[in-house]
This record gives sequence, C-alpha cells and structure tokens, in this order.
Amino acid sequence: MCSVNKYSILCVDDNKNNLFTLHVLLDELQNIKVYEALSAQEGLDILMKHKIDLILSDIQMPQMNGFEFVKLLKTNKRTKDIPVIFLTAVFKSEEFVHNGFSLGAVDYLTKPIDDKQLLNKIRLYLKLFDEKNRAVAIEKKHKQEKEKTQKQMIHSMVNMIESRDSYTAGHTKRVAQYCEMIAKEMKYSKEDIELLKNAAWLHDIGKISTPDSVLLKPGRLDSLEYKLIQEHLTAGYNLLKEIDEYKKLAEIIHEHHEKYDGTGYPQGLKADEINPLSRIMIVADAFDAMTTNRVYKIKKSVPVALEELQALNGQQFHPEVVKAAIVALKDVVIEGNISQVPKTALEEERFYYFYRDRLTHLFIKDYINLALLEYDFLSHDFFVYEIKLHNFSQYNKKYGWEAGNEFLKEFSQFLSKLSQEDLYFRIEGDDFMILSASQHPELEKQLSQFHKFQNSLVSFEIKEHFVENGSAFHLFLSGT
Repeated sequence: MCSVNKYSILCVDDNKNNLFTLHVLLDELQNIKVYEALSAQEGLDILMKHKIDLILSDIQMPQMNGFEFVKLLKTNKRTKDIPVIFLTAVFKSEEFVHNGFSLGAVDYLTKPIDDKQLLNKIRLYLKLFDEKNRAVAIEKKHKQEKEKTQKQMIHSMVNMIESRDSYTAGHTKRVAQYCEMIAKEMKYSKEDIELLKNAAWLHDIGKISTPDSVLLKPGRLDSLEYKLIQEHLTAGYNLLKEIDEYKKLAEIIHEHHEKYDGTGYPQGLKADEINPLSRIMIVADAFDAMTTNRVYKIKKSVPVALEELQALNGQQFHPEVVKAAIVALKDVVIEGNISQVPKTALEEERFYYFYRDRLTHLFIKDYINLALLEYDFLSHDFFVYEIKLHNFSQYNKKYGWEAGNEFLKEFSQFLSKLSQEDLYFRIEGDDFMILSASQHPELEKQLSQFHKFQNSLVSFEIKEHFVENGSAFHLFLSGT
C-alpha cells in the first residue's frame, strides 16, 4: 500500500461467508484494520464506537437494507463523509445504481466480486485519503503558523503601546481580564471570549498616532485635546480593518466608546445597535478607569465603582452587561499601586515635562493633586510651608531679568537640597511651597543662609500650615 497510515474498513453483510471472504481479501492490504457487521444495525453500533475510513456494504439485508443504512449515515455529522462502496448480487439496473449514488455511495460492485478490481478501488480511495490527510495536515500547520503570527503581531502591538505609556499598557491588560470575567458570566462561547480578549488587548492601539503632548498629559484634557484623543478610535479601526484576521477586532474596538443612550462616539450608536462584545468592553474599560488613580481624581473602591455602573445603567451602559458585571467583578482585588505615575526614566522625563517648572525644575502647582495621592499625604497629618519672596520685582529692575532668573534658579537648588523627603514647588513667579510629612522649626534659619539674601533687596516670609488627615484638597487647590 502507498501509505504508512492505518485505516479502518467496515464490512457490512448478513452472510458470514461473504464477510470471511472480504476479510481474507483485505488482509492483502497493509496497515488496514477490518471490522465486520452481520447487519446494518450492528454496523451503526461499530460506527459509534470506532473511527471508520471506508465502508463496504451489501444492499439486500433483512430489517434494514444497505440503502436505508447509508441514508442514516448521511444524516449524522460524525459519519456523513465516510465513503461507501456497495457490494451486491443484484444486477446493476440503471435505476438501482442511481438510487445508490443519490444516497451518497461512491461506488457500486456486483457479486461475485472481482478481487483485483475491488482491491484497486480500495487502494484508490486510500490514496485519496492520504492526499486529503496531507492537505489537512498542511492546512492545520498553516493555520497554526498563522495563529502564531497573529499572536506575535498582537503582542508586538501591545508592546508598542507599552513602550509609550506603561500605564496604558497595564490598563489594556486589566480591561482584557475584566472583559473575560463579564463575558463568562454572560455565557459567551470560548471563541467569542478569545476574540473579545484580543480586542481588549488592542483597544487603545489607535493611540500610537496620538501626540505625546495629548497622550501623556497627566491632567484633564481641554476640548481640542479631547477631540484629538477621540480620534484614536478611528485610527485603530483603520489600522486593523485592512488585515483580514483583524477585521472583527477592529469592529469591536471601534465601538468601545459608544453609550447606551446614543451620546457616545464616534458614531453615536445606541442600545442594541452597539456590537454585543463592544458593550462588554465599554463597561470593563469604565470599571478600570474608576478603580485606578488618575492625576485629577482618586480611585473608587470596587463596591463604589459597581454602584456607579448601576447608576449609569441604561444611560452609559447596557443593562444586561451591568447585571453581569456586578456579579463577575464583585470580588476583584485591585492592586494598590496602580496610577499614572511614571515607571521608567523615559516616562519620567515625559511626565515631568507637564509638572516641572522650566526655569527652576521644581514642581508646579498642578502637581499637588497627584503628590497628595502618590506620596500618601492623605493618610496622615502633614505640613505645608508657603515661602514668599519680597521685593523681587525691585531686584529684577535693578539687576535685570537674567540676574533675577539666576537668583530663582540658585534659590530653588538651595531649597531642594534641604531635605530629600520633602516636595518642593514653584507656585508662581516668586512664591514657593514645601510639602512635608514632618515639621521644620529651623526652616527660617536654614533659608536665611542662602547667600543671595545677604546684602540684597530680597527677603522672604514663611507661613506654616498644619494639615489634618484628609483636609488637604480644600486647603490648597482652591486658593494657593
């Protein structure tokens, strides 16, 4: 035989002698296992237990004839593609043969069987099996390689996002996890869940085209910046839709900022117009935003976030998804250190571009919100020192702006070296501030040692504020 593969042939005949003769004949073929059935029903039983590659069947049998037997085979998904060769003593009338072929038989031989002819036909079909199996194996290998390439592409794209902003990358991973949990609660298939997870991993891929000045801005966006960030949906969609394997992902991603009431973007879809998998991503995305620290807001606890999902049920979120999310996410444990604070040197440089004073390199007032969160000031009492320089405008007038800038730079360097535990801010032109976990009774004495306060027009004034746990926000952010 032409193949080393092992095939199974089922012989069905109500005559034992015929079965014996067939078995002896088939023994001439190598790597063939022969099953015998004395009735069509017995043949069906064997088919349910074993994988059969070819059937040789008599037609005229009691209780269930060969035609009825084949008709049953073709209605079963597991057996419908097994080729059947009819072997019968009935003369080949045209109508009889047509009836057999119309039921799905592949060949028809009359008894007495020509051994050589039968063996040649079997060899032909087994050769076709070999070719089919090779094709299936090649197709399977191709599919595996294709899936591997797709996964590599997905991970490469995720890495591109992560290289720009590790917070965004962590966000996509968490959203994928929440999507999976909600989808399982909603009884989605494994295929749909895998599709949704891949879409979640890539849902912010369009931000590759977003300028750093917008993407990495830690604070709230203005109206123009908000329009620019919205464009990441269309950018991501246009990037992925051109790849056949990513079209479904592109459609899911494109709609993950739509809202149930139709006020979302980019298409203003509403209710069931939104892709079912996108509806899940919308909730998962919002839940992660609620439960992680942002520069302009403190994170919510899981119970509070779920209450907010419920409050926006039927407005921003699909009711069915909210119902599932409340069950699926109720026991989620959120890491305590998730925030927009930079984690690499490159991110730090980008981040401080927004929060460092260009002249002095001290923090600016906009950083106070984040500092209070990130340095855990709100969990204990702390001190704030306002430092105001007097007569600085006269100094500028007498010595010039360059000398004034040099004064401010040197003073800032001096100030920031007083303690590595404190945070130093330039609030306005000649106003400074220190956030400290401890009191500094010697601060005035220390500042007086700055050499440019000696024999110059400039003097300073210090105001000390004691801030009790939790009261920091209404102390500064409204008036400092």
